[in-house]
Amino acid sequence: MVGAQPYDIDALKIEPKAVLDACSERLACDLCGKKTKFFCYFCCRPVPQLAGKIPQIRLPFKMDVIKHARELDGKSTAVHAKIIAPEDIEIITYSDTCLDDVDPSRTALLFPGPDAQDISELDASTFDRVIVIDGTWSQAKGM
Repeated sequence: MVGAQPYDIDALKIEPKAVLDACSERLACDLCGKKTKFFCYFCCRPVPQLAGKIPQIRLPFKMDVIKHARELDGKSTAVHAKIIAPEDIEIITYSDTCLDDVDPSRTALLFPGPDAQDISELDASTFDRVIVIDGTWSQAKGM
């Protein structure tokens, strides 16, 4: 993989058609052996033909994606985020204890609600972790 750069949206500009057209068939993941076309949903890695062709970035914070256990891996876009920011994003399956080590005074939760603030209104120096809920609306409300 290309070395991770500080967050820069321009670093993500690639010619996707040429890169993705190189993957004409499903191939086995290097780690788990499951066949996939572009990336492994389970290992969060691109297929070998795309290795080094997908840009990586460093986020200005750590991000935990809390995924409902019944959320389908193929529907989750969290894998895409993990592939481009592997050092800063963790995908965690929801449990009653998955947030035990989180410092609420330094964490922002991205979730709509009556008291929610727009993220542009937040002072970035007040948090160093962001939590995102990944699941259907029904699943998210249960988490």
